[in-house]
Amino acid sequence: MSAPAFSDADAAAVRTNIEEYRLAALAGEWDALGATLTADVIAFPPNQAPLIGREAAVAFGKAFPKLTSFTVTVDEVSGQGDLAYTRGTYAFTATTADGGSMSDGGSFLEIHRRQADGSWPYYRWIWHSDSPPPAPPATK
Repeated sequence: MSAPAFSDADAAAVRTNIEEYRLAALAGEWDALGATLTADVIAFPPNQAPLIGREAAVAFGKAFPKLTSFTVTVDEVSGQGDLAYTRGTYAFTATTADGGSMSDGGSFLEIHRRQADGSWPYYRWIWHSDSPPPAPPATK
């Protein structure tokens, strides 16, 4: 039995999932964000250990500074069978706990997995910042 073909409708559904994630993150709606992820998602954020599972990924979002803008540009969507991959860029600004502002941007590579209901939640994804990592603390 062969896997179903990856169609233009599948690519559109993947893009829809990405947009639902972006909007939920921007609004701080963590339950909605969690719905865009598989239960066994693994995310690889910059400069830290992988986030294993939906709960860890949602906790990461809850601890992140409040987003004030968040853009995602999907440059490529392709797939085969029940797996799709996307490649693109992101940029955001956020308000830090002390009332300051931060911004960053970078690139991502994602794998989405088709579900029985036809949705394409995040299954695995990695993103990296275009900014250098923080400098280590000065030694005495």
